[in-house]
This record gives sequence, structure tokens and C-alpha cells, in this order.
Amino acid sequence: MSDSRVTDKAGTDWAEVFLGGSKEAEDEMIRRQFAPEINQIQSDIQRVGDQSKINRAQHGDMIAGTSTAQFEVLRDIPEDLQVGLFQPGKKYMAHVRLSNASSIEQGDSARDLRGAAVRVIDDNGKNHDFLMTNAPFSHARDAHQFMIISSAVVRQGGIPTVLWKLRAWRTVAGLVRIAKRLGLKEAMRILRTIKEQTSRLVASVATEQYWSRAPFAFGAVAVKFMLDPLAVAVGGTGDRPASLRAELVARLRAGDVEFDFKVQRYIDAARTPIEDATIEWKEEDAPFITIARLVIPKQELDTSSESNINNYAFNPWNTSSDDYRPLGSMNRARKLVYSASAKLRGGS
Repeated sequence: MSDSRVTDKAGTDWAEVFLGGSKEAEDEMIRRQFAPEINQIQSDIQRVGDQSKINRAQHGDMIAGTSTAQFEVLRDIPEDLQVGLFQPGKKYMAHVRLSNASSIEQGDSARDLRGAAVRVIDDNGKNHDFLMTNAPFSHARDAHQFMIISSAVVRQGGIPTVLWKLRAWRTVAGLVRIAKRLGLKEAMRILRTIKEQTSRLVASVATEQYWSRAPFAFGAVAVKFMLDPLAVAVGGTGDRPASLRAELVARLRAGDVEFDFKVQRYIDAARTPIEDATIEWKEEDAPFITIARLVIPKQELDTSSESNINNYAFNPWNTSSDDYRPLGSMNRARKLVYSASAKLRGGS
């Protein structure tokens, strides 16, 4: 397989490996297969959810958004991570969108993942997007597998609409389809991962950790990043909240909500792989380094501003520097797939 190899200043060697054996083959797969498929998934979601318009294929259910956040880079950031907007002591405006992973509204008490999308605006007015989910690794190994899974659990095919609108039926039908494409063992691994990651109690989106799950290049350094909350969860009854939005509104009326922005450095292909998104970069192998802080100030959420943010076309390829770029097939596919999704729904 063709790869793209880089060595950082510490002498650590890492590489990207392309689907289909070459960058050209992978690009063709993304353009001809993945991009049209994401649009079909969006159309099927609209029909199943009885939605009035096309929505995102993932993370379509916004919990809350704000355009008043700040992204503050620490003064003692390591020299080799001083890339693009990551300059010591710099502060930037930021917009934040918090969401449920499902694109079909099903209520905050439903089993689901949560997402955080952060758009930082640099001194030149250029957008830099960070996309994260509250699970440290993915259920899909690569972009090809991700598209197979997404299509299997959403595409209606010849199944009657009255059955397809039942979540349990979609789950069973999706598992059968995944098993046919990827094998029963892999299908069961995927199902277990999704079940484990979506079954955990989420008491507040302000107290969740959010991971990039896929790696990024800070110059020659390969990293993953995450948001680590400074707030602590309150309660502990074991009950899922009726409204994550209401809980966040109450928090923001009382004070700021803050997260540390942390990165993990690539160690080696076994413990911190670039391409296999199902492998967690464990903290004992790749310690977290805090390099910035996200601050959502005390406020009353502005619904008109939230409406604008909900229409944003977040994309990890929206970056403020040529020295910063997404890595791995999961990220490489996002560039065109997310653009195709945004174009269909009219995102900005």
C-alpha cells in the first residue's frame, strides 16, 4: 500500500496509508462512492424522521450553540506545537455547537453520543474548526467501514416504511446488512462498541470529555486532541436528564463553562495508529498535554445566534494554517463528504 511518511523533531516516524492502495484510488472512492452515498443517507433520514428539510447525516440534533466563546492558547505551549493559531498567549473568538449524534430528534434521554463542534476565528478572520465526540474511539476502523455502517442503519431499501420507522427494526436490519458486508464477528464488535458508548449516563454536556477520535498533524507532529471539562457533574441519580439544553442553560446563568484543550502525541503504529480509528490512544501510552482553554462565558443563550450556528458547515479541513491538517482515512474522507452534505442541506 502507498503511504505518506513523516518524521517529527523527536525522530518519531509516522505515516498515512491510503484506501485502495494509493492516494489517487482513495480520492476516487471518496468522490464517486462516499460523497453520493452521504447525500442518499441524508434523504433517507429526512423520510424516516418526517423532517421538513434535509439535515446533517450525523449530529443533526443541536442541543445548544453560542457565538460568544473564547479560545485561549497557553503561554507555555511546547515549541513544536506552535502551529497556526496555536501561538503562546493568543486569544480568539470562538463559536460552539453542542449536539446529539443522531440526526433524527429523539430526545435527550435516548441512548446517543454527544458532540462538540468549535469554530475558532483567527486574527485574519479565517475559520478553524475542531470536531469532537464524547467517546475516545470510533466504532468504525476507517472511512470505508464507516460508510458501510452508516448506510446499513439508515438506508431503507425495500423495507416497508411503517417497519423502518421503528428503531428496533432498523437496528436488526442494520446488523444483518453489516454482517453481510463485514462478517458477523466484525458486526458484533461494532454493535458492542455502539451500545457501550451510547449507554453511559450523560448528566450534562458541560461535564463531558470530547475527543477528536481521528489524528491531526501539527506541523511534523501527529496528535489527537480533546476537550476536558473543568466543571464537575452534579447529582448522580442514574437518571438521564429530560433536557440537556435546560441543564446547560441553568449552568450558563450561574457562571462560565470551561474546558481544557489537550493533545496526545503519536508514539508508534501499534499503540497510537494513524489509520485504525477503533484503537484508543491510551493516556498511559500517550499522556495528555494542555495547550489551550475554551471558555463559554456566563450568558443567556441567544436563539437567533444559535440558528445561525446550527447552519454552519463545520469541517475539520477548515483550518487556519497549511501546517495543520487532518490525518487518516476517516478525516481524509470528511473533506469532500462533509462538503457534499453541507451543499445538499444548504449549510454555510
